[in-house]
Amino acid sequence: KIDVEGHELAVIKGALRLIQRDKPLLIIECEDRHLPAGQTVASFIRLVESLGYSATLAMPGKAELPAREFATNLHQKQAGERFWDAKDYYNNFIFRPTELAL
Repeated sequence: KIDVEGHELAVIKGALRLIQRDKPLLIIECEDRHLPAGQTVASFIRLVESLGYSATLAMPGKAELPAREFATNLHQKQAGERFWDAKDYYNNFIFRPTELAL
């Protein structure tokens, strides 16, 4: 699992050869609130998908949601104190190599 508070792109770039060669399953925590200006969860998802991956949003207790249906205002609402602990706050994305996608 990659959980690097806004440095996801740097990790992917650093592991690019390994990712392209071995195509590991990736679980990446990603939130707009941690990303640098100009980057979004949606653009990060598109980047990883361009490497031959299919993405879903992990929603404990529910079926996985195709990442293309992710919306920050729905799935990462920043309302209230400690909003990131809310039951309806989701930030874990599962990236499967396309050939293994559900």
